[in-house]
Amino acid sequence: DFAGCLGIGSKSPFAYTDQFTVVSIFDGKRRTYSAFKNEQNVQSTALLNTVETDEHNGLEIHVPIKPGDTAAFVKAAERIFYHFKVRPNITGATLQFAQEEPIVKTDAFALYVRHDKYGTLSNQFSDRINVVMGQVCYAVASNRITSDLGYQGIIVLHMPIGSCNFAASREELRYDDRTVLNVQDALRAALQEAKRQLEQLVVDEPHLLMKLTKLVKY
Repeated sequence: DFAGCLGIGSKSPFAYTDQFTVVSIFDGKRRTYSAFKNEQNVQSTALLNTVETDEHNGLEIHVPIKPGDTAAFVKAAERIFYHFKVRPNITGATLQFAQEEPIVKTDAFALYVRHDKYGTLSNQFSDRINVVMGQVCYAVASNRITSDLGYQGIIVLHMPIGSCNFAASREELRYDDRTVLNVQDALRAALQEAKRQLEQLVVDEPHLLMKLTKLVKY
């Protein structure tokens, strides 16, 4: 019923650094911890200090970033946070999100035109077919799904949590029979609705040439 559930998020900073800081503010106590790898390379935690505070409850995680990696972190943040319904306040860097509006959009999907592979949409979506589940965007491998989507199209399927299974890394979908079937059904329904809406754009045009002229940008 919820995003997460694998428990790897709390250990994820260790994929980048051997030490980071956690600040826990709870019921008037501010506790600062050091998370580190010990001599045996085992993940450990040490309480550094505890002080009284009137701050509201919350959690801060501080991960030291190497100066040369800043651009990579910004690009990753732009890709991840683009799909958040409520984006976090970012300080210390300016994030650029694609401003293009989809040509067709419902609660279940959004269909975009990809103008070029270097455009801003290319940073938000790593493939033509994408599944957003729990505000996390997963690129769908085109060789796993049968699709009538043209190569200039980018489609985003908004699917309920639990409708697709994902790999333990949380980086990609797990293509079991259930996931493939659910994605295939959602994609088919989305393209049928997109076709219906696009046809409505030209239904009042009196001549075929005028219909084609209006649709050519799609």
